[in-house]
Amino acid sequence: MRNSDTEQSKKLLLLFLALCSPLFAGLAGMLFSGLVPLGEAVLERAVVGYSALLLGFFSGARFGRFLLPGEESKRGLGLILALLALGLAAVLLPFTIAIALLIVGFGGQGAWDSWSGFKGTLPRAYAAARRMMTWAVCLTLMAVLVLHGLANA
Repeated sequence: MRNSDTEQSKKLLLLFLALCSPLFAGLAGMLFSGLVPLGEAVLERAVVGYSALLLGFFSGARFGRFLLPGEESKRGLGLILALLALGLAAVLLPFTIAIALLIVGFGGQGAWDSWSGFKGTLPRAYAAARRMMTWAVCLTLMAVLVLHGLANA
């Protein structure tokens, strides 16, 4: 890996940690629910709302790429809009359905990033970092869903 790729990967990792720390805090809040001063419903809405915001941010980064000349197809714009709509729909749905929908959205985002890196429409190091970010969020949301299921079984 070139030095510039390593530097970019470090910056993306720091950005990822900063962006995802509220989501990780939500997971910790669900895991240690007795230690969090928020009610369960408030914590659930916060996790869904922040996850939808994060999906919108990731989609917005792809939209910025779309605006570059010759970078993306019209299908790319459709995917961006679909992911934004998915995040908005998640905010309006019950918690379990919302988390499942967000998992699908982040999974799709990760697959799209992987494919774009493979095709060469995204730099490989950037695509790899984005893939790591989206899958980490996806796994965190899966853990949230499992904890919610266990708590309400």
